[in-house]
Amino acid sequence: MLDFDDAGYSEMVCVEPAIAADNSLLLVPGGTHIVGQEITSIQLGSDLG
Repeated sequence: MLDFDDAGYSEMVCVEPAIAADNSLLLVPGGTHIVGQEITSIQLGSDLG
């Protein structure tokens, strides 16, 4: 990726939604399906280790 230097991967996270295993579906040609996700960040306390 052009916007990352050689070590950029070590400071990022990639999260992608998936429909897999028992939740898989068959999409016919021309069909559509919308997938969404919600990502929330929380601040961890110093007592968590």
